[in-house]
Amino acid sequence: MGSSELFSAGSKFGEQQRAHHAKCSSQQIHYPGRLAESDFTDLSGLMVTIAGRPFKHLFYHFVLTYSNWETGTICFSETFESLSEGFQNAVWELGGVPESHQTDCLTAAIKAGMAQESLQSVTPPCSAIME
Repeated sequence: MGSSELFSAGSKFGEQQRAHHAKCSSQQIHYPGRLAESDFTDLSGLMVTIAGRPFKHLFYHFVLTYSNWETGTICFSETFESLSEGFQNAVWELGGVPESHQTDCLTAAIKAGMAQESLQSVTPPCSAIME
């Protein structure tokens, strides 16, 4: 089999896989103003330096799921204070607050040993800023 035949066979396989995935996956529908998502990302791996010294930091990332409008705040730990500052900076810049906010199991937001799905698992300070 020549390289053009392999490419052709690979393309057909890729098309079949994409078609199968499109049939099997459910489409997510987003609405304006409804949902924002946020998370912390460790950026230490970027090897940023200031005056020759490593700048170890995290980034609080906030995005609106409908428009993909996004912003973020540099922070140094995944704490309630960093979550609060990042969220407040984001909604201040946005000029409003979405109906819902979704994040993963942030250590700043979830009580240790509690199930993520449990409403009682959210720490009181986190619950207060998200209401």
